[in-house]
Amino acid sequence: MDSVDLPGCCPRAELGIAVVGRSSDAVTVAVRGEIDMDNGEHLRHVLLGVLEAVPKVLCVDMSGVTFLGSVGLRVLVECHTTAQDRARQLVLEDVREWERRVIAMAGLDELFEFRGS
Repeated sequence: MDSVDLPGCCPRAELGIAVVGRSSDAVTVAVRGEIDMDNGEHLRHVLLGVLEAVPKVLCVDMSGVTFLGSVGLRVLVECHTTAQDRARQLVLEDVREWERRVIAMAGLDELFEFRGS
């Protein structure tokens, strides 16, 4: 894979999203900021676009996520489902304790693979 281009869209989205790692079978995308109703659609758009380009694994580095609302949970579930439908894998990396609790309270902790802290 030569490169993964992130779409430039959604002007209201105040969320940092960048490709921070790449290997022959995986791409790591770092997400920074609050994932809420103002930018959830932007995150969805970007992650689904990257899923089309990755051969096997999309790792989402969540160490910089400062808020994860219900819209963010919906986006992650949708991306996980899309990854499975395309014989790919979505992995959440370095999820902070509070966001991990939010995922668990929603009953979604068994759905995702977690790596790191």
